[in-house]
Amino acid sequence: MESGRLESLNRFDPNPAQHLSVWVILTGGTTLWLSMYGLNQMAIQRYCSLPSVADARKVVYLTCAMFFVVGTMTCFVGVVCLAYFYNCNPIETGVIGDPDQLVVLLAVEVLADWPGFSGLFLACIFAMTLSTLSSGFNSIGAVVYTDFIEPSKIGKSMGSDAAMKINKLVASLSLLGTIIGPVLGLFFLGVFFRNVSTKATTYSFISAMVMSFALWGVGVVEDPYEKYHMPTNSSEESCHGLEFIEPEIPDYDMHYGNPNTSFLGRISPYFITFIGLMQCVLGAVLLTTQFPAGPEKYSTGRRHSLTYQGRERRVN
Repeated sequence: MESGRLESLNRFDPNPAQHLSVWVILTGGTTLWLSMYGLNQMAIQRYCSLPSVADARKVVYLTCAMFFVVGTMTCFVGVVCLAYFYNCNPIETGVIGDPDQLVVLLAVEVLADWPGFSGLFLACIFAMTLSTLSSGFNSIGAVVYTDFIEPSKIGKSMGSDAAMKINKLVASLSLLGTIIGPVLGLFFLGVFFRNVSTKATTYSFISAMVMSFALWGVGVVEDPYEKYHMPTNSSEESCHGLEFIEPEIPDYDMHYGNPNTSFLGRISPYFITFIGLMQCVLGAVLLTTQFPAGPEKYSTGRRHSLTYQGRERRVN
């Protein structure tokens, strides 16, 4: 509390142009995890491997419980790092050059007296990271190749070596990231809104993607939170004589970003996903008044049955 690390839990300002607040955490976090466990290919392919919908629901409930446990443990690791390095910040002394190295340094120093434990800890971290990345790359590669490339004339005449190279290329491109807000908006429209038209949905989705890319681009270019940092209590005595350089404290509230940048640039990066979701959904609903749904080739006869309400009624 003294260091300000938990201050965001007391921020109820609805202004989106701030680094974090209760509302940013709730809206942005909910959008992120709905996407990760609701429509992400890595999750969906696991649900589809189960024998029934009931089993898939059990997996979701179990995942939520385990995620709560793992998330809590992760937060405690952060608190332990803060307590351990609070009086001698290794970033300020130059021992490490990036905050991502704090946990590694903690493991090396704390577990140094137990041979093998620091290596085991680091191996677990790297194994977890690599397994997540590899499953994501394989999923995006499989979806793009199977759904778009293989059915085409080029795909039908393609050999296994060429197919493998294309899958690797697609997976590497996924490193650029995806805009999950507008994609989640498409699923919301399909599940909860039966009367939106294809044209309205398409226009709304494209505009939401453009807006999300624009907000991300402005934030990267202006970097309003470049000097954002949380204080520590480094001293020569605690650092055993090591020299340390305290970060520069700007003359503005770092939590709200550099006031010389634009409002759009200062919108929290964690809030962009929610903006994309809402723009896609609300835009499609409003545009349907201008582009009403007509007889559409694939959905007219099944439009209601594909919504949440219609599906529940059909199953029962």
